[in-house]
Amino acid sequence: MFAGVSVNSQTNTSGVWQYTVSSAQATITGYTGSGGAVTIPSDFSGVPVRKIGNDNSPIFGRPNLSVISITIPNGVGSIGAGAFAECGNLVSVTIPNSVTNILTGAFVSCSSLTNVTIPNSVTSIGASAFYSCYKLTNVTLGNSVTSIGTGAFGDCTNLASVTLGNSVTTIGNDAFYNCSRLTSLAIPNSVTNISDFAFHSCSSVTNVVVGTGVSYLGYGAFGSMTRLQSIRFSGNAPSYNTDPFYDSYYTTPPFILYYTQGTTGWGSTFAGRQTTMISNLSLTLASDLNKGSIVNSPSGNSFPLGTSVSVSAIPLAGYAFTAWSGDSTSTNNPLVLVMNTNKAVTANFGPDNGDTDGDGLSNYQEVIVFNTNPNQPETNSPVAGLYLASQYQSNRAGGRNEVLGSPNSYGLFNSNQMLDLKFGGMVVGKTNNQLVLTYQINQSTNLTNWTSYREESLVITNTPADKMFLRILPIQSNSESYPPPPGNDAYGPGG
Repeated sequence: MFAGVSVNSQTNTSGVWQYTVSSAQATITGYTGSGGAVTIPSDFSGVPVRKIGNDNSPIFGRPNLSVISITIPNGVGSIGAGAFAECGNLVSVTIPNSVTNILTGAFVSCSSLTNVTIPNSVTSIGASAFYSCYKLTNVTLGNSVTSIGTGAFGDCTNLASVTLGNSVTTIGNDAFYNCSRLTSLAIPNSVTNISDFAFHSCSSVTNVVVGTGVSYLGYGAFGSMTRLQSIRFSGNAPSYNTDPFYDSYYTTPPFILYYTQGTTGWGSTFAGRQTTMISNLSLTLASDLNKGSIVNSPSGNSFPLGTSVSVSAIPLAGYAFTAWSGDSTSTNNPLVLVMNTNKAVTANFGPDNGDTDGDGLSNYQEVIVFNTNPNQPETNSPVAGLYLASQYQSNRAGGRNEVLGSPNSYGLFNSNQMLDLKFGGMVVGKTNNQLVLTYQINQSTNLTNWTSYREESLVITNTPADKMFLRILPIQSNSESYPPPPGNDAYGPGG
């Protein structure tokens, strides 16, 4: 099944591994270990491993039921033909970003393999690379894969999900033949050629979307899809080989073939199947043009069904984007809209409260209110009575120094000039350089004649060195709150 390739050097052995060396690079050719979780070495005595398999026979022998998982080291560039063929109990494989080619039959009949992610480094997947991997359920191809070989995933009868990268151009003959659990297919715009029987006998597929680039359909490419409901073509009508829908005519009810408004080459039928045109969907964009605008990519206001449109809100100076309204209330900017119906969105803008230059004025104030430069700090207030942050700090420091320098003119007293302040039956006095609150409690039986009941003094400790204000308030209970009576406040400096 696999073409032989001559080896330029003799076989070497290192532990359980056999390998050859050519051009200072090693190729692994065999394995004699007990299996289980296998990690392939990255080098042999400093000679880097660059290839696995000698394109002649599987390195584990065939069949092999002992290997459960395989980790391929970074640096390996190629997985050779049949390298891991018939590893019947292989469940998982880790493929590094250095691998560029997965050759013919590399994982053929690995019937326990469940998931495969092909990294972005891989450019091609060889014929029958994963053929008859019966338990394979999910496949994700990286964005560098350009070709999928003949039968690459054929007879993967449990494959339920396939994600094709956006660089695939060719899908080979029988590439996904008899993947009978697939339910939907999305062919990316990069694909130009879908070969004979590429998706034949994918009997659970109900809907297919064909990208804009497809220019050729092979015989039976979408044949024997017994549950097929619709095929939607996004681009111009492709050429085809005889009957791309072979045996799919017998679906009940018959599947519908759609084409997109504005594309060419379509008639009332295509390959014998009646066609229906899908009208484009409208996108309506709105904004307050005095505050900002909207741009979209791709541009325009009419798009085919399924098109992804990126919409960006661009605020004018002094304004900021706040949110979308209409068919989206997202705050994402840009916003990606998938055109599955007619849509209308409005961009909303509000004041830009940021302060780019840090001068205490918001960008909105600078641009819209005062017509100043938001990228250049203002040194003076643009209007009388408004103080910038820098002016406020400067004036605060200057005013404080003025009050402390001449407190008497402001009705304030320093510690040496402190006099007793009397209010009601309370006195705030100075004793031994400490502030003391003294109060007397009187008693009466008739509210006319009062006698002394007790006197209390409270030392006010830890007074700060800076000026301090004192205020005497009534005690508040849990259920009552009293405002301070007029004239019952006392102010004086401490320390």
